[in-house]
Amino acid sequence: MSIQNETAALNVKPFATDLEYLTAELAWVHARTRRIEASQLTLEQDPVLARVQSGRIRAVYTDATASMAGQLAREEETIRQEIDARLALNRADGPGLGLDRLCLEHGLGQFERAALLLATIPCLGYPMMESHVMPLRPRYSSTTIDAGIVSLFLELDMKGGLEGLLSLLPDAPLRKAGLVALTYEPRTPASVLDAGFELTGKTLAAITGIPGFAGFADPDLLPDVD
Repeated sequence: MSIQNETAALNVKPFATDLEYLTAELAWVHARTRRIEASQLTLEQDPVLARVQSGRIRAVYTDATASMAGQLAREEETIRQEIDARLALNRADGPGLGLDRLCLEHGLGQFERAALLLATIPCLGYPMMESHVMPLRPRYSSTTIDAGIVSLFLELDMKGGLEGLLSLLPDAPLRKAGLVALTYEPRTPASVLDAGFELTGKTLAAITGIPGFAGFADPDLLPDVD
């Protein structure tokens, strides 16, 4: 069955704008983050609950948390399937989307694409950070995204997480093309985990379809003014 027939059967339409697509992806990010949080609670019992004498209460809590994780997993998958079906139409017949163009132009992989998507969240304000990012790392207080957050979100294994750090090398596409700016220059692989990164103005302009964001320029790239 062709892409057009498959998506028609689902009664979906291509995304009309970059912002419409971004809104859908952010709904998926929220659902995935909630599912990851619930799954972690299932695996790691609350220390307070562990001191409860009643095994029945502990069992009920564990069952409820596992049930919630399952429900959230289904919600996450439903959202993802609809996004992918709509994306297939955009890629087949247009209109093209900014995030897709960036990934194709610079040869970005899964880690880099997720990094750019998650790095749009700080641009939307603290409430979005609190609901979409911080549940992945409860004590996280930065308003930037880092490699560790991306790895947690993608649920990468050790090899995947280590390879993800390479995406922030100076000659890697994200930085060589000026797609992100780091809070400081890491000198060792371990320090990359603490180096937050943000979208540059031109990247946010491409992802949102709002050209004005390109007006935000890295001061280091501006000419000196006498």
